[in-house]
Amino acid sequence: MSAMNIVVVDDIVSWRQFISTMLQKEQSFAVVGEVSGVEAVETARKLRPAIVVLEINLRDGGGLAIGEQILDILPDTKLIYLSSEFDHDIVRIAFRLGAFAYVLKSDAVGDLVSAIHAAARNETFVSTQLQGHGFLDTI
Repeated sequence: MSAMNIVVVDDIVSWRQFISTMLQKEQSFAVVGEVSGVEAVETARKLRPAIVVLEINLRDGGGLAIGEQILDILPDTKLIYLSSEFDHDIVRIAFRLGAFAYVLKSDAVGDLVSAIHAAARNETFVSTQLQGHGFLDTI
């Protein structure tokens, strides 16, 4: 089985590098792009990743809008939002707009790999701190 291509999108370079390094430890993952929000749509169009790990709070346009644009171009790409945003309405909107997972940055080390594996199986996933709030009941 070939590795799952992943693009990591965040405006904070050190955070992108941390996430990419963590994901590259998984043999079934291949981080093929590491970009800021402004580069995300074009990078996804060029690289056609299976998974996009996307920060919600981006300086240029916001992650939800960027996620929508990526899904318009690549409807089979799985979006995983990674954010410090704990707002329940934003989590619900993210899933309504096509996200497969929502992971809080504070849970990333323990949850992000599981979220990617779940998305690859066409299953939804929410961060440990968000479980039990019924987010997945309405999908």
